[in-house]
Amino acid sequence: MAEDGVVKKEKPASSAKDFLAEVLGEEALAGKLLSPSAILELMDLVAGRIAFAFAEGPCTTVSFDRVDILVPICHGDLVRVEGQVVLVGSSSITIHVEAKKHDFNLRKFKTVAYSYITYVAIDPKTLRPNKNIPTLKVENENEMKMMESAKRRKELSVRWVAAQKAAASEGAMPTASALAETEKGLSRREYLTVNETEVVVRKQMLPRHNNHLNIIFGGDVLRWMLGVAQVTAKRFTGNTHMIVISMNRIDFRQTIKPEHVVEMHARVVSVRNTTIEVEIEAFVDKIMDGLGIVTSHSGYFTVLNVDEIGFRRPVQVGLNHTDDDQDALQRCAKAIARRDFDERIEVSRDVKSDKFFLEGFPVSGS
Repeated sequence: MAEDGVVKKEKPASSAKDFLAEVLGEEALAGKLLSPSAILELMDLVAGRIAFAFAEGPCTTVSFDRVDILVPICHGDLVRVEGQVVLVGSSSITIHVEAKKHDFNLRKFKTVAYSYITYVAIDPKTLRPNKNIPTLKVENENEMKMMESAKRRKELSVRWVAAQKAAASEGAMPTASALAETEKGLSRREYLTVNETEVVVRKQMLPRHNNHLNIIFGGDVLRWMLGVAQVTAKRFTGNTHMIVISMNRIDFRQTIKPEHVVEMHARVVSVRNTTIEVEIEAFVDKIMDGLGIVTSHSGYFTVLNVDEIGFRRPVQVGLNHTDDDQDALQRCAKAIARRDFDERIEVSRDVKSDKFFLEGFPVSGS
């Protein structure tokens, strides 16, 4: 029942689904690797359409739970993205989205990426959350399983946030020497501090980036974040052949309008053998709105280091930790907590992205 006492409409899950299919990239570059940003934009577009249709009104993106790229995406690939509403709250709508690409040899689609994307229905007059949205009716066992899976992911998200807070709490912070132990046995040619890895970009928004709410389209923000993550990784490693293979907990905290300026800060916070993790924080200048500079988006991107022919190769640059930089120690401690959390918890469908995705990228020299 809605807040004003009106009984809410009920919609069956079978009617709350949709798909889009496109040939991605440039035909002239067919077969060459394509940035995952094209997939992210399409996933957000499909999920946004579904959310709008279900709520019967405008919705805005709140978060991407996690996106794992399971197989490489290339220019010229035929990609189909399917989505379905799996969980509905008072004003929130969670959509399971799965991207598939067509295997031309097998003549069938195989999964490329998946995620749970959450939207909030918006009242177009007040721009506040709209709590008068339909409820979701599940009608079969498969729909019930999808709803239960979404609830489990929501519970995992709460635990993930708690783990991040615990990692940054007083008494839990590791020392510089303890962090150095995590890279023991890895060959490095040089070391940089977290601050030395920072990349800052500042972008003026334009009306062409608007969605139906007259705010910036979430897919564009995702594309910019991914691009900044790749540039940060390239600058850190000195290698132009870097591929984003996973995006974790991308949160949309503030809406962005065409008159706003967005500033993104990206830092390398974790280095493993062939991958690095880039943390991105985005800030929006809302001084004209009387709010000042506020955090608008955040996310974590795992980037793979490969050579010019696509073989994985070890990262030759490490992180230099010092005890006097508590902010950097905290960021790195939280990165370790994220990694440990994902290694303890089977994140989705009982698969890990690097286990499957990296099979397509043999180790250099093997």
